[in-house]
Amino acid sequence: MKQTFLEAGDEILYDVIKDFDRNEKSFNEDVTVVTKWLQEQPHLPEVLDKRVIQNFLLLSKCSVEKTKQKIDMYFTLRSKLEDVFGESNPKLPHLKEIREVMNFVVYPKTFKNNRLFIFKMRQENLGEKLEPMNVLRHLLSIHEIRMKEDVTFGEYFIVDCSHVPVSYILKLTPTFVFKAVAIIYEKLYSARLKGLYLVNFPKFGEAALTLAQKIMKPKLFERIKVCPDLDSLKDVFPEDVLPAEFGGTGYTLQQLRDMLESKLGEYQCWYDHLDTLRVDEKLRPESLKNDDILGFHGNFKKLDNGEGLGNYYFTHSHFLAIMFATSADALKTILKLYDQNEESLRLDITKLKNWMKSQGHLPEILDDKRIENFLILNKFSIERTKQSIDMYYTVRTLIPELYEHVNPQKPNMAEARQIAYWLALPKMTDEMHRVMVFKMRNKQMIDKMEPRNVIGLVINLEELRLNEDIMFGDVTIFDNEGINFGYFKKLTPSIIAKVLTVYEKVFSIPMKAIYIVNSPPFVSTILAILKSLMKPKLFERIHVCEDTSILTEKIPKRILPRDYGGEEKSLEELQGGQHKSPLVIF
Repeated sequence: MKQTFLEAGDEILYDVIKDFDRNEKSFNEDVTVVTKWLQEQPHLPEVLDKRVIQNFLLLSKCSVEKTKQKIDMYFTLRSKLEDVFGESNPKLPHLKEIREVMNFVVYPKTFKNNRLFIFKMRQENLGEKLEPMNVLRHLLSIHEIRMKEDVTFGEYFIVDCSHVPVSYILKLTPTFVFKAVAIIYEKLYSARLKGLYLVNFPKFGEAALTLAQKIMKPKLFERIKVCPDLDSLKDVFPEDVLPAEFGGTGYTLQQLRDMLESKLGEYQCWYDHLDTLRVDEKLRPESLKNDDILGFHGNFKKLDNGEGLGNYYFTHSHFLAIMFATSADALKTILKLYDQNEESLRLDITKLKNWMKSQGHLPEILDDKRIENFLILNKFSIERTKQSIDMYYTVRTLIPELYEHVNPQKPNMAEARQIAYWLALPKMTDEMHRVMVFKMRNKQMIDKMEPRNVIGLVINLEELRLNEDIMFGDVTIFDNEGINFGYFKKLTPSIIAKVLTVYEKVFSIPMKAIYIVNSPPFVSTILAILKSLMKPKLFERIHVCEDTSILTEKIPKRILPRDYGGEEKSLEELQGGQHKSPLVIF
C-alpha cells in the first residue's frame, strides 16, 4: 500500500475546478467522456486511471478536446523523444547521480492550492555534474507521482542558485530548451507557473535576467523574483511550507529528499511499466484532428502544394531565373576540401536516395541538388545527412507554427515582402560564401513586422537555395535602420529557441561573419548580455557598426548592392528577381 506523500484531497480538487466553471457533477462527466474516448483508441497502450485523467483535464483547463490531445501526446512522446523519456527511469545510474548532486524536491503541503518545488545544490564541488537533461528527467519522474496523487493546478519554484556554475547556463542549448519548453511543457505538462523565486542569485545571472526582461511578456516576467535574502521568502510563503534551510519551520531538505526517494521506490514498478508503453502507429485512426505536432498517423502532416511547405516539386523550374551565381569549380573545390570527388558525391547521393526510399514515413525522395546541399551542410557525413533530411520534414510537424503561414502567396508573406528585404546576393565571395542581407523596405510599417513572417522570408529563401545554390557558408548583413526596440521585444525566448532548433538541426550553414550595421545603442547592450552565453568563436564573428562603412572594407564591391556603395543591382531590383519567380508554387 502506497503511503500518502502529497497532501491533495478531493476538497482541493473540487475547489480548483471552480476556476474552470465546473462542479463535481460536470467534472465527473468530463472524466467519463475522456475515459470512454480512451477505450476507443486502438493505438493507445492502456486506459489511464481516474486521477490521471482528472489531472490532464486540469492541465487542459477542463477542455475535453485538449485533454484528448495531451493524453495522446503523453504516450506518443515516449517514442518521439526517446532521448528524454527512454532514459528517465529513476533507477538508472545517471538519475541516481543527479539526485546526489542536487536537492530538487516537492513540498507535501499545498500553498493556496498550488505546489511548491525547491531546488538547491547538495555540495559546492558538484556543479559541473549538473546536466540539464537529467534535471528534466528528474522532474518528469516527480510529475508521474503528481499525476497519480496530486492536483496539478499551479506551481511555485524556489531556486537557490548557490554553487550553480556558469557552465550550466551554457549547457542550455536551443534544442534542449525547445524540447523542454515548446514540446514537453507547452504541449504536455502545462501547469501554470505562479512564481519563480531566485535566492543567492549570482552576478553572471543578472545579464541573462536583463535580457529576459527585454524579450519576455511582462506578465510572465513579473513572476520572476530575485530575493535579497532568505527572510524575504517569508513575505510570500507560510513558514510551515518553507524548509529549515530557507528560514522556515517545515521539513528539512534532507527529510524532503528522503520522502521523495521513498516515493520513487514505491513507484519503481510503474516506471518500469512506462518503459514498455508505446503507441501502435499502425492502429492510429485515419485522421488525428486538432493536433499540431503529431499530424497524421503519428508521422508527418501531408501538406498540399497550394497550402504549405509539403512536397517540393518544382514543376516550373524551367521558368526560374538564375539567381545564384555558382560554378562547377566552386563545387569541385568544396569536394576537395572534404576529400571527396564528383564520383563519390554521386555514390553518396545514390545511397541517400535508396535510404529515403526505405523510409516509409518520408513524403518524397529529394532531388540530387537538394541532397547535394544537405551533404555539404553536414560535411559529407552520411549519417548526419540522414538526420538533417529526416528533420527537414519532421520539423514541420514539431513546430507547425513556423511553417503553416510561410506560403509566399499568402497575404501575410506578401505584406512581409513589402515591409522588409531578406535577400541572398547573387555573387559568391572568393571563399565561396553567400552574402545575405536583411533591411527594412518600408520603415513606416515596422509595427506590422511580425517575427513569424520574417522567419517565413528566411525559410522561403533557404528553400530556393537548397535548389539552386551551394550552401557552404554565409556572411550576413543585418541593417537595423528603421527597426525599433518594440520589434526586439516580440522575439520571445520560445521563438528564438524554435528558430535556433531549425538552424541547428536542418539548415546548419556555417556563419562566417555577421555585420550589424546602422545599429542603435540597445543592440550593443543586448549583445553584451549574450556574450557570456555564446561560444567565443561565434561571438568574434559579430561586428556591430553605427554606419555601413565596414561593408565596403570587408566585402568586395562586385558583390555588394548599390545601396551599400557596391556594383551589384539595388536591393529593390534583387527583391523582384528573388520573389517574383514562379517558384511561389509552395
